[in-house]
Amino acid sequence: LPKLFGYSVPLAKGTAFLAFALFLVVQFLLIKKTFSFEFACATGLFYVFPWQESIRASLDLASGFPVVLLLGSLALALTVGLVYEDKREWLGALGFVLGLAFWSHQISIIFCAAVAPFLLYKLRTRIGDYLKLAGAFLIGCLPLVLNEVVRGFPIVKVFFLGQSGNVDGSRFRHAWKFLAALISAGPPAASLAYLGLMALGLATVVALVVKRRAERAALIFPVYFLAFQAVYLLSDSSGTYVTRYLYILYIVVPILLGAPFLWLKTRARFAAAAGVFILIFAVSQAGASRALYRDVKLKHEELSA
Repeated sequence: LPKLFGYSVPLAKGTAFLAFALFLVVQFLLIKKTFSFEFACATGLFYVFPWQESIRASLDLASGFPVVLLLGSLALALTVGLVYEDKREWLGALGFVLGLAFWSHQISIIFCAAVAPFLLYKLRTRIGDYLKLAGAFLIGCLPLVLNEVVRGFPIVKVFFLGQSGNVDGSRFRHAWKFLAALISAGPPAASLAYLGLMALGLATVVALVVKRRAERAALIFPVYFLAFQAVYLLSDSSGTYVTRYLYILYIVVPILLGAPFLWLKTRARFAAAAGVFILIFAVSQAGASRALYRDVKLKHEELSA
């Protein structure tokens, strides 16, 4: 678009906003399908609050995280339909979306890792299906492939020849700190409690599926979370002091925070999850969000002067 019509700030921001809005729609439908309408509404409330890092993610024009979130959530939704609803006609669309996401940002390799176990379970040894999936993936990321050929395969070298370093304690501390930073600006004790709640939510989803009180498709979320942690800790990204690499976890964070209350009755689980989101925002995020708003407003005034 910039090459055709010139660079437009309103167009760029509008595109980012539209992509994030579509992500919310896809996310709602995915959670509704894997859990329930009530739980989808509760997690939808989470996205309403102006979490500091969520604002940055939703308007990130440089790295394109709104598009990555949209395509990632769509890839998970297509996987659920393909594997658990036998919609085999979605295979090509899934490959294309994964390729498009990988072209948008190479962090999307995590989505590929997350859906891989489900595809292996569904497709088994059907070589033709894997070829169709790979072909659609290559079409989706064709611009990136052409760029790699012209520039001497720089991304391939990063993936296969780069050094990830040792997975030591500092990387785990970075991962936990930045995960908590997605929803909390402190105090430290509260951030630790939120991490504990997410860990409990992860175990709850698995337990509910095992006890057949939740759809098996709900496993897509804990598998995605664990795939992210594995790739993140093994990559150079975990050695850098940057929060934005964890932005794609906004796909699963509200689910993990609200999942411990899925043992309750329908109405109670909605009230409990919504109450927790409100409490977390009031205690650990409202002040930081107000400060961010003031800073952005002041910056705009300086630029307009």
